[in-house]
Amino acid sequence: TRCVRCSSGVGFQTALQLAKRGAKVYLGCRTELKAQDAIARMRKASPGLDLEARLVWLPLDLSTVKLSKKAGEELASKETRLDILSE
Repeated sequence: TRCVRCSSGVGFQTALQLAKRGAKVYLGCRTELKAQDAIARMRKASPGLDLEARLVWLPLDLSTVKLSKKAGEELASKETRLDILSE
């Protein structure tokens, strides 16, 4: 399991490349709209690959400790381990 901030730049490319290689990737974004936009761009960049099942939105807002902790708790409730955490 990987968790990546993904809406643009290096995080976007990291999430895309991991998903292309079969990894389940949690896309850490503040809003579902940003996550869905990133997923749509990844689909467009990789036609023919079924990325939907591998890409999961994780609400992630790092503006407060409370919101950051909430994201960690949500991930922990869904997965037993985290292999990579990437900015």
